[in-house]
Amino acid sequence: MGKTLLELDIPPQILVAALFRNHEMIIPHGDDVIRENDDVYFVGQREALQKFTKQFASTKNKISRVMIIGAGRFLAPLLERQGLFVKIIDKNEERCRLVAEKLEKGIALCGDGTDIDLLTEEGISEADVVICITEDDKLNLMLALMAKHMGAGKTIVRVARNEYGNLMEKVGVDVVLSSRLLASGEILRFIHSGGVVSVSLLADAKVQAMEIIVAKDSYIAGKSLKDASLPRECLLCAVVHDGEASVPSGATVVYPGDRVVIFLQTEATQKVLPLFEGR
Repeated sequence: MGKTLLELDIPPQILVAALFRNHEMIIPHGDDVIRENDDVYFVGQREALQKFTKQFASTKNKISRVMIIGAGRFLAPLLERQGLFVKIIDKNEERCRLVAEKLEKGIALCGDGTDIDLLTEEGISEADVVICITEDDKLNLMLALMAKHMGAGKTIVRVARNEYGNLMEKVGVDVVLSSRLLASGEILRFIHSGGVVSVSLLADAKVQAMEIIVAKDSYIAGKSLKDASLPRECLLCAVVHDGEASVPSGATVVYPGDRVVIFLQTEATQKVLPLFEGR
C-alpha cells in the first residue's frame, strides 16, 4: 500500500496491535509503512473495525460458501453461526452424523475427499473457501492443491508438523494452521500464572497474544500506560474495565482486576509477564 500508519487516519477506537513482515514482528509506530503482503493486526470496537477495514478488503465477492474436507465437529457449527453455508465431506460415517446433528442448514456427506467426481458434483469450484483438516498433513496439502486447481477461492490447511507450513505457503496454500502451535497455546495458558486467561501463538510461535487479568499488587496496577514504560517488545492493545472494553491511550490507567490484551515477542515473555502478575 505504501502508506504510513499516520496516513491511514486510524480512528481512536482502533489500535494497530502488530505488523508481521516475512514472519517477523514489528512493534508499530506512526511512521511505519504498511507494505504489500504485510499481516496487520487491528484491535478495537467491532463497529469501528468493520467500517475501517473495508479499505483493505479485496474486490472479490464476500465469503459465503465453505467446504470442509475432514469433519470439524466444532468448526462447522461455528462457521454456520457466522452466516456461512457449510458443506462437510468426511469418510467416517459416525463423524458425519455427529456434525450433521449440530448443523441447521449445512450438509455433511460421507465420502472420499480425494474423489474428483464427488468434489465436482458438490460444487467445489463454487466454494469461497476450502478447509482441509484431515489427520494426514500430506493429504491436506494435496486436497488444497486439488481444490485450487478445480476453481475454489481460498484454501486453509491444518498441519501437525510445523516444518510443512512454509512449504505449503510457497506452493499456494493461503492459510496454514499448525495444530501443534494451537495446542501449545493451551499448554502455555496452564503453565503461566493464574492471571493468564488465554495465549495464542503467531508467526511460527515468535509472537504471543495474551489475555491477562491484572493482579492487585502488580507493577502496572494503578498506573497510566505513559507512566508504566512497558518494554518495546510488547504492546498493550485492549483493556476491559468494569465490563467495558476500550482501546487504550497513554492516559489510560490499568486497574487491578482489569482484563488486558497484549502482543509480545515470545523471547520477552519472562520480562513482560511479571509486570502484570502479583509480586
